[in-house]
Amino acid sequence: MLAIATLGILGGCAPGGAGSDDAGSSGRGGTTGSAGTGGTSPSGAAGGSGTGGTTATGGNGATGGSTGTGTGGASIAGSGGTGGAGGTAGAGTGGTMAVAGRGGGAGNAAGAGGGAGAGGTTPTGGRGGGAAGTTGAGGTAGAGNACPLDLVGFATLEGGTTGGGTATPTVVRSQAELRTCATATGPRVCRVQGTLTFNPFEEIRVASDKTIIGAGTNAEIVMGGFFLAEGIHNVIIRNLTIRDSYIDGQYDTGGDNGGDRDGVQMDTANHVWIDHVHFSHLGDGMIDSRKDTSFLTVSWNVFENHNKTFGIGWTDNVTAQMTIHHNWIHDTTQRNPSTDNVLRAHLFNNLLENCSSYGNYSRGATNMVLQNSTFSGVNDPHYYDTGTLVATGNVYRNSPGMRTSTGTTFSFFDPGTFYSYRLDSAADAEAIVRRCAGPRAELGN
Repeated sequence: MLAIATLGILGGCAPGGAGSDDAGSSGRGGTTGSAGTGGTSPSGAAGGSGTGGTTATGGNGATGGSTGTGTGGASIAGSGGTGGAGGTAGAGTGGTMAVAGRGGGAGNAAGAGGGAGAGGTTPTGGRGGGAAGTTGAGGTAGAGNACPLDLVGFATLEGGTTGGGTATPTVVRSQAELRTCATATGPRVCRVQGTLTFNPFEEIRVASDKTIIGAGTNAEIVMGGFFLAEGIHNVIIRNLTIRDSYIDGQYDTGGDNGGDRDGVQMDTANHVWIDHVHFSHLGDGMIDSRKDTSFLTVSWNVFENHNKTFGIGWTDNVTAQMTIHHNWIHDTTQRNPSTDNVLRAHLFNNLLENCSSYGNYSRGATNMVLQNSTFSGVNDPHYYDTGTLVATGNVYRNSPGMRTSTGTTFSFFDPGTFYSYRLDSAADAEAIVRRCAGPRAELGN
């Protein structure tokens, strides 16, 4: 599907109508005066014919033409021409439209209409006042304070990612209840309430067709995470805090079978959406996308206080496709992310701060498009190996080191030919990411 990237923050307005502003037409000239009747001379000879009045000049506006003066014969003056008709009243100027405001509140609320325009005044010369301006149209979908919540990116393709869909939510308040819900057969929506502290640590093995979502901003997984094995598909993990599984010196305890204390580990899963999650101080990777996991979207998350943030790869194949946007990555060390052997990696509008080792690494044969992100206090903001890295519109503050790219044109792929997305400027994205990333009160309830 051909799609076009849209710039800027939502909002806008349509103008109100205005009264017409045509000038009054010129008055018609007076008709030519009739010839004067010749006077009689003292000797009785007929006088010469009098000359008729000249054509009257049409008045501007309401003023008629002046009366023509006939030059008569010697005895009797000729009749003057008739006065010209007044000009027709011109339409007055309509009032200036009021600008429609951005809608407040929900993102789909229309902006208020503009006020009625004032009627035109009647200028000298017969310009009539016009009708009042019409009310301005409402603004389109005002941004207000609402945060974007829709799925964007590669996870929307080839059937999309719906998780548990419309299944009746199952409220879970313990590790055991969450495990039962997440591992069940068939679509499930697992609604996490409150803080679930796992004991012992566990990466719950999530089955296909699941939504795991926190209710409001207070749903937490402590000392736990999730594991999506080969073939698992159609999974949404959303609106949670996943924190504090770190144990000093134990990054990889338990190996790759769900035991190395990741927040979310995926091994050749597909159609996964990780959204509005706050990851903090975990054991190994906050997210590990491994072994050809594809059709993945990672959006509006906070990653903080960690070493290996977001690792992608562990494969020689170059088939995976993923979108990573509007994430806030701060006070981390490496893998922000490190993206190894990914066919198409689209990173846009992310905010990276205080990353001490490196920022976005297009590793191996990865083809990356990196757009309108902010790097602040990041060492080596971005670089690539043997693939491609197109970098455009990014902002760098106190971020020394490599900023290498293959240019600013889409040398391998244009994300907009795969899906629609709104591309904010880096400055606008930084503000909205700070405000909107992480769990949201309006989700999961």
